[in-house]
Amino acid sequence: MLQIHLLGDFRLLADERPLHLQLSPKEQALLVYLAWLGKPQPRTALGQLFWEGRVAKQARSNLRTLLARSRELLGDYLTITRDVIAFDERQEHWLDAHEFLRHLSMADHLARQQSPGATAVGGRLMRALALYQDGFLAGFELPGNERFMAWVEGERAVLHGRAIHGWRRLARFHEERGDFQAALESCRQLLGLDPFDEDAHAQILQLYRRLGQTAEALDHYERYCRQLHAELGLSPGDSLLAVFHELRHGHTFAPSLRAPALPPEANGEAPHDNLPAPVTPLVGRRRELAELTGRFLNSPARLVSVVGPGGIGKTHLALQAANRLRGTFLDGIVFVALPEEAESAPISRELPANALAHALDLRLHGRRSTREQLLDHLRPREMLLLLDNVETALAESRTLIQELLHGAPDVRLLITSREPLGIPAEELLVLDELPVPEAGELALSAFEEERYASLQLFVERARRTFAGFTLNEENIGDIARICRLVGGIPLAIELAAAWVGHFNSAEIAEAIERNLSFLQSPLHREPARHQSITNVFDYSWELLVSHERRVLVQLALFRGSFSRDAAQAVAGAPLPILMSLVNKSMLRLTQSGRYELHELVRRFVRMKWPDVIGRDARAEAEQRELQLRYGRYYLGFIAAEADGLHGPAPEKTIRAIQADLGNISRAWEMMLALEEYNLIVQSANGLSRFYHYTGQYRGAAELFAAAAEQLHARLGTGEASPAARVALARVQSKQAFYLIRLGQFEQAGRVAQLAAATAEEVGDAYGQAESFLQWGEAIEIQGPLDIPRQKYTAALEIARAIGDDVPDAARLEGRSLALLGRLAWRSGEIALADSYYRQALALERARGDLLAEGHLLTALGANAGLRGELDEAEGYFGQAQALYRRISNRHREAGIQEHLGRLRFASGRYEEAAALFQRAARRFRDSGDHCSEGDGLRALGKVRLRQGRPDEARRLAGQALAMAQAANDRRHASAALRLLGNVERFQGRFVEAGQRFQEALTISQAVGDQAATALLQDALGLNHWSLGQYDLAWHYCHAALQSATGLVDQVAFLADLALVALALGDTAAALDLGQQGLLPARRVGLPALEARLSMRVGDAHARRSEPALATAHYRRAISLFESTGERVMAQEPRAALAMLYLEQGEAQEACRHAEKVLTYLRENELAGCYEPFRVYLSLAQVLRAAGDARANRVLGQAYERLQLQAAQIEDAALRRLFLERVPAHRAIVAALAG
Repeated sequence: MLQIHLLGDFRLLADERPLHLQLSPKEQALLVYLAWLGKPQPRTALGQLFWEGRVAKQARSNLRTLLARSRELLGDYLTITRDVIAFDERQEHWLDAHEFLRHLSMADHLARQQSPGATAVGGRLMRALALYQDGFLAGFELPGNERFMAWVEGERAVLHGRAIHGWRRLARFHEERGDFQAALESCRQLLGLDPFDEDAHAQILQLYRRLGQTAEALDHYERYCRQLHAELGLSPGDSLLAVFHELRHGHTFAPSLRAPALPPEANGEAPHDNLPAPVTPLVGRRRELAELTGRFLNSPARLVSVVGPGGIGKTHLALQAANRLRGTFLDGIVFVALPEEAESAPISRELPANALAHALDLRLHGRRSTREQLLDHLRPREMLLLLDNVETALAESRTLIQELLHGAPDVRLLITSREPLGIPAEELLVLDELPVPEAGELALSAFEEERYASLQLFVERARRTFAGFTLNEENIGDIARICRLVGGIPLAIELAAAWVGHFNSAEIAEAIERNLSFLQSPLHREPARHQSITNVFDYSWELLVSHERRVLVQLALFRGSFSRDAAQAVAGAPLPILMSLVNKSMLRLTQSGRYELHELVRRFVRMKWPDVIGRDARAEAEQRELQLRYGRYYLGFIAAEADGLHGPAPEKTIRAIQADLGNISRAWEMMLALEEYNLIVQSANGLSRFYHYTGQYRGAAELFAAAAEQLHARLGTGEASPAARVALARVQSKQAFYLIRLGQFEQAGRVAQLAAATAEEVGDAYGQAESFLQWGEAIEIQGPLDIPRQKYTAALEIARAIGDDVPDAARLEGRSLALLGRLAWRSGEIALADSYYRQALALERARGDLLAEGHLLTALGANAGLRGELDEAEGYFGQAQALYRRISNRHREAGIQEHLGRLRFASGRYEEAAALFQRAARRFRDSGDHCSEGDGLRALGKVRLRQGRPDEARRLAGQALAMAQAANDRRHASAALRLLGNVERFQGRFVEAGQRFQEALTISQAVGDQAATALLQDALGLNHWSLGQYDLAWHYCHAALQSATGLVDQVAFLADLALVALALGDTAAALDLGQQGLLPARRVGLPALEARLSMRVGDAHARRSEPALATAHYRRAISLFESTGERVMAQEPRAALAMLYLEQGEAQEACRHAEKVLTYLRENELAGCYEPFRVYLSLAQVLRAAGDARANRVLGQAYERLQLQAAQIEDAALRRLFLERVPAHRAIVAALAG
């Protein structure tokens, strides 16, 4: 649920996570504006609101960019169309300011319907004003947006006025009910909002008089007079002055201001109030406390039962709520703690009535029953009865409470019990454990958040036990572990905290893990059953009958939640017993309709097994039979349910399996231990398919590795059956599959090879084919492609041979074809790859395997991108993404984001590409796939380099290289080295760049990666061009063009080869190469590449003395570079255009363009340009022709930078070539030398 807090500190919480910290102020403001108004807003109006002063087109463009950037975080909450944007009211959300106004409106309605003094009216006012923590968006600023801030001020003023009016009404409400202290506090709150409200000051004087505090009243008046004079230079008004004079002269106030008369029945009686004073504060129950008090303040509830297991904090919560409700009930509140069964057995029918009569100090007389006299006494009264421990006399309490509900209409009841009463009027508040943060979420800075409630309780109680206790970075993890071990049960946390001072936090956690009985207090506690957690559970255990105990000890076998069918199949638990165990708080019924035991209860119940089942051989046999029923149920469940992953609703199947994954894993381990290997083989594919579908690679790898280790140990004893060997081959094959996904290729290859040998030995053709696929894939990542091709082909032949006999053989056939397609792609055979992919796609669609279908659509999309068919590629990626979302596979969805990022990069939309790459890398990291994470980081680094941020690109490339090397992933290591080389070249370190490129090229050629080889040949060619080695540059760039595997790369290589041709003086070749590339660049939509090609074609026309054509191409290059955000690249064609105008005798126009370049250079460098020194030289020549003294300064700066770059080249001959062979370099040196 999205919570929007606007009254006070601005916060956005999505499922309790602080969303506002991830949004920019403008994104926050947009969401607030739409949510508060609650209706669609035109895009034009929003643009004018948030970008005032901008033209409408620019404002809409800015809005579009903002929405694109925030779509991941806000997409679920906004409805976006071409013309309007709205907050999606269908999404579950809560907005405090809306709630504030709703409660005020409800108070108005109840006042008209009942009376202004009705309890419900005061309750609504209190709930509304509790929400008004401060003004609307107090402290929120959006600099430069005066129109939006003016809107905020207007809304703030309206809500401020409503709050003042609300406090004024609440003060009157309390005063009319005779609660002068509460009225006084309401007036003070009102003055906090309006310090000069003289009606409130007058009411305060009157209230002090009612309370007999005349001196305080006079002091208040004097302080107000001083404040009024100091701040406004005024004196009090006539009305307040009149009240003051009445007060000073001892006059009585008008009768209308007096306290209301008490009802006749209560005359002479003070309201009952026997609530015990709180001994310790209530920690972590803010929401429950608000809900419980709200049940009595804001609804007509007559009976509310706080229900939960022992030690959950029912009594503490109920007492705190009752204390908050003091003054709400005319005749007060009465607390009744029913005695424990041990103290009162046998239970009398009159026990609850006698206890209540005793708490009321009711004098019993005559022959009438206690209950009759009790009803007569309570019938005319408005009162809250708090009955504690009702489960000790449930039937007797049920009878009495029903009589009270019928016979005493203004009496309301709050009870605590481990079991509901089960009567129609009862409203339940089921109390759950306190939340415990996950280990990865721990942070001292977040300690005050609600999700840390269990830790907050531990710390509070520990400080009471041992004053020197402090929470710090060293012990927070151990304290969280303690809270997890006790499952957030407050009593257990308190018992653990009581040992602070005797043991440190780590020792306490270890003791709890070893022995449940450690959870007992070293201090005396009341009642006795709270002395230890086992006492608490023993008390509940004694409330069970024998057949309930028998079922419960069998249910303790389950891990986490379980379904009713599972309970019936495994433990023979019929629905009535399950319901009874839930009602007695030994079992919980979750919102999804499943059952679960609290972990501490489960540990306690397991200790009861010998008492219920026995300790003899028959009991051991019964335990084994129970375990077999458990294993057959859950492993049969996964084998059957996994087929649903190929059905019409895979997401439903995923949810069903995910809900039982803990039990499935436990059953898997149990069946391995019991040597039920046929069950292992039958369920392995289903289990693996689920892990693969959901992207849970790390969990799968660990599960199959543990199973393989156990099976291997069994084989080592020499007692293993053929079934054990088949199981080993299948398990090792799947282990290898997930090791590959985690980037552990060498280990995967070894495991797959062992699996293939074992499968061949026992004649398991399916296992052998599956192992071949894993074996080939592990080798493919690391080296040449001939062995993988051999393995994939062999697997394909086996799959087709066993197809009629083995139902799952089609899966192997489809995967074999997909992997053969990938090999063809790596070899640059795109058409052959497409053929394999389409064959596999037809098979997978026939099988209904959405995951495999998505993978193949992704592969086809990547190939379409290589051909330059970007729209077709996006279509394939969109289809794949829809499938991955349908099956909730976040890992594969991240892969799609990376592919989409590459399309955005090719289209020059760099910020969009960066956002997609960042999101993909984050998701890969979360799933443990560091290989793919490195791929995402490297892609992001490429964007940052294009944006002129080389240091960030270097850092990202270094991270990617480290990940690839750790996994021995040579392909990705080569790609990371290529990026590092590009960074070096960007920063003018050409020798270092060449070394990086050569190292990467050696790897790419060794592993047979043709696409990567072509990219590296082109990079080496450009690096040689930078050094003036034009023949080598032509050799490498031409080789790259010959090896290009896709259209996009081919266009890029044409642009680079044209650059080299110009350096060699071959203008015709340069023009031809540039024009070859321009047509596909324009057709496909590759603006960055079109800009580079336009620059080269412009240079060629300039050399051919065709100024009009050259001018058109230079202008086109400038426009395209600026549209993609590559301002630094735009300076090259701009400087070239200035020189062209100078050569044509148009000095003024030349200077105009030169000034634009100079303006850019005042705050920026030319790092990343292809020819930065040509830019400097052109500027100097234009300025010198105009007689501008800045020419020498520009030339001097260029010379200094050129010498710095040259100094990094250690080889003297290469350094001389760099300075003398490159025309711009030679001219700069010559100009300074002359």
